[in-house]
Amino acid sequence: MKRMLVLTTLGTLALAASSFASNPPATVTNFNAVTGKTTATAEFQIPSDDGALGRATFIQIRRQSVALNNSNWTDGTIVYAAENTVGAGNWVCLELTLNGPLTCNTGYYWAVRTSDEEDNESDVSNCDYSPTLPCSPSSYEVQCILLLPQRNGEMAPPVVEARGADLIALVG
Repeated sequence: MKRMLVLTTLGTLALAASSFASNPPATVTNFNAVTGKTTATAEFQIPSDDGALGRATFIQIRRQSVALNNSNWTDGTIVYAAENTVGAGNWVCLELTLNGPLTCNTGYYWAVRTSDEEDNESDVSNCDYSPTLPCSPSSYEVQCILLLPQRNGEMAPPVVEARGADLIALVG
């Protein structure tokens, strides 16, 4: 009788573990892109996977001239694609460098999608619209965003640095 109970328990645990493995990572809901004249960065929180047990293992960010969603995701241009080594809940700031520089004075929509070790894909994140800066003055370049914790545990608005001929600082 004890043997039967152990097998049932193990079978139940195996079934629960395999159902978690088919779940995609949570959808990113706080994606934000920041653009310079021809450069861009993105910030967001790494989502969990399989409930609260894991993390997304791959990140892909795309841009497009129209808002990105699950239906038109593949129409977007890939600007970042790499394995993720950061734990769920942590904020990341990524430089979006694939497929060359951006065109100045142009509007872009940006979004992220993550996947896990089983290639289960999350839904497309919130879509952020961020146009590049005007072609003049001669140079703007954005760097990653620094997030500062506030007293209540929430993240402060981003601090963005721009470098170039006309140094500017944007503080949210």
